[in-house]
Amino acid sequence: MNSSSIKSLKSLLDNKRVLITCHRNADLDAAASVVGFSSMLDRAPSETIIVFPEGLSRLSKKFLSCLDIDVDYLCDATNVGDIDYLVLLDTNSLSQLSEKLVEIARKTKIVIIDHHLWRRKYPENTVIAIVDKTYLSTSSIVYDLAKKEGHKFNKNILTLLLGGILYDTKRLSLLNSKVLRLVANILDEGGDYATASRLLRHEMDISEKIARFKASQRVKVYRIGDLLIAATRVDAFEASVARLFLEMGADVAVVVSQQKRGKVRVIARSSPEFFKRTKISLGSHIMPVIGEIIQGEGGGHDTAGGAQGVYDADRLVELVVKIIVEKIVGQQIDLKIIEVK
Repeated sequence: MNSSSIKSLKSLLDNKRVLITCHRNADLDAAASVVGFSSMLDRAPSETIIVFPEGLSRLSKKFLSCLDIDVDYLCDATNVGDIDYLVLLDTNSLSQLSEKLVEIARKTKIVIIDHHLWRRKYPENTVIAIVDKTYLSTSSIVYDLAKKEGHKFNKNILTLLLGGILYDTKRLSLLNSKVLRLVANILDEGGDYATASRLLRHEMDISEKIARFKASQRVKVYRIGDLLIAATRVDAFEASVARLFLEMGADVAVVVSQQKRGKVRVIARSSPEFFKRTKISLGSHIMPVIGEIIQGEGGGHDTAGGAQGVYDADRLVELVVKIIVEKIVGQQIDLKIIEVK
């Protein structure tokens, strides 16, 4: 990232009607980067519209509320009218957007800011793409953009961006020198690490607890040597269930949920030890393959990936496990042989 790209970005959006958005059900990194980027633009665009398709995650809402950050946003882009530029943050595929946003993306000039690499070519109408996986989070990129531009965030937005970084780096367990320096700069400028860390603590409500128990009743466990894969289908709280299985000792957790209109979503999580040992990246080696099979798209990180498309949920559970197992052993295998009874 260089200063000329930042200047060209601001001049590009000057006096334009800009829609800023991210992937559906914005997690903390997505929400923080959208809010931070909107704040950084200040009054450059003639109008800025923020859309969080399908709303914000519970954690994102918690951060915005507790940090007293008031954001005007829409959950649907149906009535936004004509847009000059669409800014996509923390979104590495148009399939992660709502149907209306995809429609807008096909006819609007696009700016991409992300730390995820796109599995396919950028849309033809992309005018600027600031994509760098070494930042480890989109919040890091937004903060660095602002810093190079000379923009100063207030303490609450600094803490929000810090929360986004902590969220995507698993509280800095995934770290490099670049991100460590950015975190230090955020703290020097007034970001509150103690507050961000406290807000990241998750308190489960009764619905999430019940979902975890139900998922545990339906789980199937597969053993490949001393590696364990836990897989199940749920109706909600996929990420929470995946975390539970890793906490229980699984090396890989696969969780599938049926969505509306026949669509299906799968998320997978693995331990850092699994990736270090097998070099199998869920985001690079597994989910893109799943995405193609289910007529959608998939991607993610080395130890966290996901895909969405159209498929039967129960069949998808076995399909994902089968692809992971075959990647581990290098050949096809009957899952019944390795299922733990």
